[in-house]
Amino acid sequence: GMQRMADLAAEVAMLGLEESGGESHTVEGSSGARTRRRGGQGKRGGEESGSAGVDRADTHAKEKWSSVWKDALSKTDEGMCLSLHQPWASLCVYGIKTVEGRVWSTSYRGPLWIAAAAKIPTSEEIDEVEAFYSSLHKKHGLPPPPFPEEYPVGALLGRVNMVECVSCDQLSSLADAGKLRRKEADESQSPFCFILRQFDIMPLPIRMKGEHKIFQLERPIWCQATKSLIPVSNTTFPPPSLTSSSSTSTSSSSTHPKGGSKGGKTEGDDAFDLFGHACSEEDNQRAEEVGRAVMGGGEAEGVNSLPFVRTVLSSLISDRIRKGVAKTKVVGEGIALIKRALPVAVQQLIVNECRRKGQGEGGMYVATYEDGSRIHTTQMCLGMHWNPRTSRYEDTRSNYDGASVPPLGPLLRGIAEGVADSMQQAFRSSPHLEKGVAGYPPRPPLDSGSEDGSGQKERGGESGEKGMFDLCLVNYYSSTGKMGLHKDKEERKSTINEGYPVLSLSIGDSAEFLIVKVEDATTSGLSHADKVTRIKLESGDVLAFGGINRLAYHGIGSVEAKTKPKELVLRPGRLNLTFRVY
Repeated sequence: GMQRMADLAAEVAMLGLEESGGESHTVEGSSGARTRRRGGQGKRGGEESGSAGVDRADTHAKEKWSSVWKDALSKTDEGMCLSLHQPWASLCVYGIKTVEGRVWSTSYRGPLWIAAAAKIPTSEEIDEVEAFYSSLHKKHGLPPPPFPEEYPVGALLGRVNMVECVSCDQLSSLADAGKLRRKEADESQSPFCFILRQFDIMPLPIRMKGEHKIFQLERPIWCQATKSLIPVSNTTFPPPSLTSSSSTSTSSSSTHPKGGSKGGKTEGDDAFDLFGHACSEEDNQRAEEVGRAVMGGGEAEGVNSLPFVRTVLSSLISDRIRKGVAKTKVVGEGIALIKRALPVAVQQLIVNECRRKGQGEGGMYVATYEDGSRIHTTQMCLGMHWNPRTSRYEDTRSNYDGASVPPLGPLLRGIAEGVADSMQQAFRSSPHLEKGVAGYPPRPPLDSGSEDGSGQKERGGESGEKGMFDLCLVNYYSSTGKMGLHKDKEERKSTINEGYPVLSLSIGDSAEFLIVKVEDATTSGLSHADKVTRIKLESGDVLAFGGINRLAYHGIGSVEAKTKPKELVLRPGRLNLTFRVY
């Protein structure tokens, strides 16, 4: 392999000399130093030393280099893995670090999984590395790199494709010849350099221990990981013409749904699209790739396995709390908040799943009350339908179109239960919470034979086994969206009396959440004398309220436009999911 690269690098270096002048360049390969000098005389006294001769040689070298990459990119994934320290491991899978330096060479080419070693990087180490790449991008006139929100350790992070292993000198020669970006030549001064392309991340890293050099993943881990990969589309150096093609994204609608059509249709019979018309074609395509990667495979496998999602997400949030990325706060008796609990990749999974369900039967629509007034959100119910005209739960959407209620499904249920698990762990020692957070009902044993892998059938009404969550209300708020103060009191009386908490997940634009805590209320109803607690809920925040405050008045005062994470594909506005026990 090194001999092949030495020949190629020498040929490329020759091209660089022919175009730049008569200087001598030395290319180090495994066979020693090779010197190439520009020949000033061609067949006719150098007449072909111009465009014709160079074009033929350049085309030949490009074809050879392209074939080398295509060989690597077309190789079958055999689960080969490389363990790196953070923050370099995450920078590799995010496509920011496209050259990985090593003191040893390898003949391996093809898909390469990246695992993060167990050593936790210090803030100073992270700042230093991020500053290096920021200055590198600035030096070469590139946009600032989109650094990860966090740097997980002791876990499998994603997969890249190692297209070549070259020496440091060969790397520089390839950059000089225009076959690599100059920025890549400046990334590493190590004796050997792995050139990386095709970057895929895992939104839910899998805990594992790394090994020395390149090793093979255990098959159960590899099978689980392959189902959860998401292509990284914002990489600085995707290989042109070598990336796999993606299917054309579907067009989106900008209109809000209004009554009448079956299945949550909008005016003009266009299904409400959470991506929205403001998203570019590239954004739509990227988010759809995320959806295809995550939703592919069997419903009881991969990221669609409830126990997998619940366990990994709970661990992920706990890690974010431990590292200070996420912050916990006790708001009041039975009310708990975790700021920045959900990383953007997980938020995107939720958006995609809600979009998929929202465009199907029983999907997103605008509801009206008995008096004809409209609710200020576009909404959808999962698991059971809440009828705003009767203030009751039902199995079909009788107030609108008679559609069946979409199930919660293992992905959303697993995410909710993972969040609940992490809340129970984070607030278990707080005397203010009791049943407010730690008081979720016990879950039945996991049984993959059930419809959603949760050990219980999706249900409406009061039938079925009790699990942690039975239903979810999905509300989309535009920039003018709001919701008046109200109580969530339509669940069973036993559920209310037990104080089982309502769990709220916020995605997209920030919003002002209002709640009148029981301890601040002056009467059993609403009064102007009541003290309203105002909480800013940002994208990725999770909130739970239960216990004595299970029936607290709460609502949304306003939505702060243009505050969602820029990398999140979601139409302008706020998406909120509230999970409940019926």
